[in-house]
Amino acid sequence: MLRILYQENKKDLLLIKLCDRLHNMQTISAKPLDKIQKTTLETLHTFIPFAGYLETPDIQKQLSIV
Repeated sequence: MLRILYQENKKDLLLIKLCDRLHNMQTISAKPLDKIQKTTLETLHTFIPFAGYLETPDIQKQLSIV
């Protein structure tokens, strides 16, 4: 889904997805370990680069820390 939004240059929707992921990462401790690992890897490989693309260094930094 992120690739489609990126290809269609829907930066506003990408920003919403990015903020949702930030919230998910802030509350990740409530999830089972397998979900934590999957979500964390996806965040590292996909969402942190998108934060750079959207020029949101604060969100990028917060995702990197969490």
